[in-house]
Amino acid sequence: MSTIIGMNRVSSPFSGLKSALSTWLLDDSQDIEVAKAQYESTRRQAPFLYIIRFICAWTIAFTQINYAPLWLVLVYPICTTVWSYCRIRRLWSAPKSPPRTLEALIVWRKRTQIIAALAPSIFTVWALVLFPYGTAFSQVQIFLAILVGNLSALFSLTHLRSIAVTNAVSSTGIYTLFFSWYGDPAYQLMALFGVAVTFFVALIEMNTYRDFISLIKTGTRFKEQSHNLEQKHRETKKLNALNYQLATTDHLTGVANKRFFRQELDRQLRAATASGERFGLCIFDIGGLKSITEIYGLDAGDQVLKEVARRLAGMEGEGVFVGRVGGDEFGLFGTCDPEKYQRVEAAFERLIEQPVETKQGRFRPNYSAGIAHSNGAVTCATELFERADFALSTARENRKETSVSYDACLDARRSRDTEILSALLDEETRDGLYLAFQPIIDIRSNSILGVECLARWHHPQLGHIAPVDFIPLAERSGVINQISLDLFEKALSQAKTWPESLRLSFNLSASNLSSRRFIVEFLRILQQSGIAPQRLSCEVTETSVMWDFKETRRALDTLKEAGVRISLDDFGTGYSSLSHVHRLPLDCIKIDRSFVSDLCPGSTGYGIVKSLLALSRDMAISCVVEGVETEEELSVLKDLGASFVQGYLFSKPLNAPELAQLLATGLPDRVATSIDGLPRAS
Repeated sequence: MSTIIGMNRVSSPFSGLKSALSTWLLDDSQDIEVAKAQYESTRRQAPFLYIIRFICAWTIAFTQINYAPLWLVLVYPICTTVWSYCRIRRLWSAPKSPPRTLEALIVWRKRTQIIAALAPSIFTVWALVLFPYGTAFSQVQIFLAILVGNLSALFSLTHLRSIAVTNAVSSTGIYTLFFSWYGDPAYQLMALFGVAVTFFVALIEMNTYRDFISLIKTGTRFKEQSHNLEQKHRETKKLNALNYQLATTDHLTGVANKRFFRQELDRQLRAATASGERFGLCIFDIGGLKSITEIYGLDAGDQVLKEVARRLAGMEGEGVFVGRVGGDEFGLFGTCDPEKYQRVEAAFERLIEQPVETKQGRFRPNYSAGIAHSNGAVTCATELFERADFALSTARENRKETSVSYDACLDARRSRDTEILSALLDEETRDGLYLAFQPIIDIRSNSILGVECLARWHHPQLGHIAPVDFIPLAERSGVINQISLDLFEKALSQAKTWPESLRLSFNLSASNLSSRRFIVEFLRILQQSGIAPQRLSCEVTETSVMWDFKETRRALDTLKEAGVRISLDDFGTGYSSLSHVHRLPLDCIKIDRSFVSDLCPGSTGYGIVKSLLALSRDMAISCVVEGVETEEELSVLKDLGASFVQGYLFSKPLNAPELAQLLATGLPDRVATSIDGLPRAS
C-alpha cells in the first residue's frame, strides 16, 4: 500500500504538469462564448490560409520543375489546389452563425486541430523532399516558403491558440530536424532563424490571444449586463404598468377609480369644449345595496358591484368612459350627440333589466341617477361633477323618478341650498332653529299621550326654511349632530313645564345613530335635565336604521339600557325587512300617513294598516298611526283596533305657548266640535 502511495506521490507532479499544459493549450475551451468567437474568426480567416498554402505550393513547383521529377513536383500542388478549393467553398457555404451547443463546437475544434497538424506537416515534408534538387537559390526559396506558411498559419489561427501552436510545432519540428541532419551550417543557422522567428511571433500571438479572450469575456459580461438591464427594464415596465393600473383602476370592479375618472373627465371635457361638442356626465348609485350587504354579507354586495361594472364596461365601446366614483356609485361620461345619447340611454336601461346572479340568490338592481350636460357655461369638470351629484341627490329624494337631469329649476334650488348650507355653518344664524310640538292622542281616552318634537327654522334673510330643505343639508355638512343636541336641550327645557305623565318623542337621524360620541353626549344632557328617561321616546326611520344597521343597533341598545323608549317612524316606507325589525329593541312602530290617506275598507292602505296593527300586537309593542285628517279615517282606525293616532284632525304642530294652552284646557269631549278653525294638511 505504501508503495502505491509513493508511486502516486511521484507521478502527481507530472500529472499536474500535464494538466497545466492541457489547460494552457485548450484555454477557455469550455467557454461557449469564446468557442463561438473562435469559430467565427476561423471561418473568416481560414480561406486566406488556404490561399497562401496554394501560392507557396505552386511557387515551389515552378521553381523546382526543371530540377526534380515532374510527378514529384506537381502531385502536391494539384492536390493542394483541389483541397483548398473544396475547403474554401465549404467554409463559404457553412452557416455564418456558430453551432449553438458547446459539444458541437468542441467537435469542430478537434477536427480543425487534426487538419492544422497534418496539412503543414505534409506541406513541409513535400518541400523538403524537393530540397536536394535544384540550386542554392531554389533551396532558400523552399525554406522561405515553409517559413511563410508557418507564419501565415500563426496569423490566420491566432484566435485558436492550441491549433496555432500545433501547426507551428509540427512544421518547425520537421524542418529543424531535417536541417540538423542535412549538416550544412548555413542551413542549420537558417533553421535556428526560423525557430526564433516562429517563437517570437508565437509570443506576439499569445498576447493577441489574451487580448482576444479578454475582449470576448468583456463582451460576455457586457451582454450579461445588457441582458440584466433589459430584464430589469422589462420588469420596471411591468411594475410601472401594474402601478398605473393600481393607481387608475378600482381594485374590486376593474373599472376606472374615482381619481382617474375625474382626471379623464377634466381632459375630455376640455377637448369637447374646444371642439364645440355636447358633453354629458351621469352619476348613479345602486339602490338597496346596503340592505343586500347587511342581509347576505359583503360578498353578495361585491358580486352585485362587479356584475354592474361588467355590464357598464360593455358600454365603453359606444364612446362612454366608465368609472366607480363611490362605494355604490358609478359614473359615465362622453360626448352626447342625440343619436349616441339614445344608444347610451338604451344601454343604461338594459343595465338593470336583468337580475344579478350571485351565490346568495338573484337580485334585480335599481338605481338613482343624476345627469348633467355641458352647455357652454360649464367648462370645469368639478362644476359638471357637482351638478350631476346634486341631480343624483334629488333623484334619491324623489322616488317617482329614477333619473334627474340638472336644469334651471335644479340650478335655482342648488343656489338656495348653498345659501342654506352657508347659514347652517354659521352658529349665530342657527339660533333661529326652534321646536314645534304635535300631540300624540290616545283615542281610547281622548287624551294627549305625548308630543313629537319637530324642528323648525326661521332665518332673518331666507325666511321660513322647511325641515325637508335644511335637515338633509345638515346631515351632509356634518352639523346635524350639534343641531340635534341643541334642539334636544330646548325640548327637555320645555318638558320640565309639562305634566310628568306627558311623553316626549324626539327624532334621531342616521348620522346621530352612527356617532358614539353623540349618543354619549345625548344621554349626558338627558341625565343633567332631570327628566325621567321613561318619558323620552327616540324616533328613528327605517332609512336611518338601514344606513348602518350594526352601529344603529348598538346605539339603540345603549339608549334602551338607559331607559329610553324606541319608536320606528314611517314604518313600511323604507328598506328594512321584518328580520331587522325583530332584531331592534322597539317599543313602538309608527305607521306612515301614506297608508292612511283616504282610508276605507277595500282600499290598498286598509289591508296594510290592518296587518301592521296586528304585527304590533303580536310583537307586544304599541302602534301610532300618523296623518289622521278626517273623521272617516279615524272611524276606520277605531274599527281596526288602533289606540294611538297623530294628525291634523286633532292638532297641527304647535309652538310652546299653544301647546301649554292645549294642555291646560285638554281635548274637547267630541273631536268633531274641536277641529273648527284648525288647518288641515295640504
